[in-house]
Amino acid sequence: MKTLLFITALALTAVGFAQSEKVTCTGLPIANPSVKASISVAEVAQKFESTVSEKLKKGTHSAVFKVLVDCNGKVTEVIYQRGTFTGLDQEDYKIKISDLTWNPAMQKTKAVSSFVFLTIEIVNGKFTVIVQ
Repeated sequence: MKTLLFITALALTAVGFAQSEKVTCTGLPIANPSVKASISVAEVAQKFESTVSEKLKKGTHSAVFKVLVDCNGKVTEVIYQRGTFTGLDQEDYKIKISDLTWNPAMQKTKAVSSFVFLTIEIVNGKFTVIVQ
């Protein structure tokens, strides 16, 4: 019986250490980190193009969003700054941006939370994405 309990405890310990643990982000976002948060703009543009609404497929549209990326690369806040998007389009793209996974900003060798500006330009359904 002691052997069974020992093996069970050992197995539970191994499973606990095997799970990847996300770091808890502390402190304020870094305004100017040494390495900014990044994402593949080509993949973002492709993802957005695959789900673009009929209304945005015609004409020229643009929007700038302020995005808070935490030290794990998760988006924790999206703020519409300016552009030509309607209220519904703003909310739709806030959700789409929140679902993106980023490479977090780095300060020296430590991952940190930071703000980035994501500019979206749409010309006849074709997206251009700029990260600043």
